[in-house]
Amino acid sequence: MATTKEDLRRNIEAFKALEPELLASNPGDYAMLYDEELVAVYPDKETARVEAARRYPEGGYAISPAIGSPPATLRAVGPTPDATISSEPARRVTHARRVTQ
Repeated sequence: MATTKEDLRRNIEAFKALEPELLASNPGDYAMLYDEELVAVYPDKETARVEAARRYPEGGYAISPAIGSPPATLRAVGPTPDATISSEPARRVTHARRVTQ
């Protein structure tokens, strides 16, 4: 089962509901959710990603941003380089390629 936008939306909502509890017990860790359920919490994003791919090769899972981290701010590249796009923590990009100049 490939991850759909609806799967992602439901997992984001589940993470938001769990975030206060996770913040108290696992600040800075990464939560793996599948089918709107918390599966596990990992100390780093790479371990969470590898384990999620192993457990759910068909997809359908989501990995949270670091629990308790501030919202992500992405800089736009183009005619208005000072433009920013902000999002809530549960909606941050989790698999982005670093660009250097």
